[in-house]
Amino acid sequence: MTDPSGTGLFNEDKLVIVARILMAAATVDGEYDGSEQDVIENVLKAHVDAPRLPRSVLEALVNFDETVFDLQENVRGLGLTLRGEKRLLMQVVTEVFAADTVFHVGEELFFDQLSDLLALDEADIAKLRAGLQKLPAWKD
Repeated sequence: MTDPSGTGLFNEDKLVIVARILMAAATVDGEYDGSEQDVIENVLKAHVDAPRLPRSVLEALVNFDETVFDLQENVRGLGLTLRGEKRLLMQVVTEVFAADTVFHVGEELFFDQLSDLLALDEADIAKLRAGLQKLPAWKD
């Protein structure tokens, strides 16, 4: 699922917020080593019709501060109303979770909180969770 038109979830205005949400997803397990940033950049590039990510996005990744990040505020800032955009955000978050091949308890809590904030229906949540269940057992 890409957004080549630049009008939805992956337009430049929203891309900085998406980058921050993905960084929060990457750091929630407490094991951020920098390789997650590469995964995030690749995930974002796969959904953006441009050879490079905008400078503002790269700065958001480098300057991310988990101590001041507010998931609810960032989700509200995206202003997502379309079911497809909400599912796409959850899909890219699960791609970041899968980067280290272990689904941590903190990631499960983040997944639940984000899906609640997005008001995703149970069918969408079940499909996304099914992909995560293929990862090795949760790690505390």
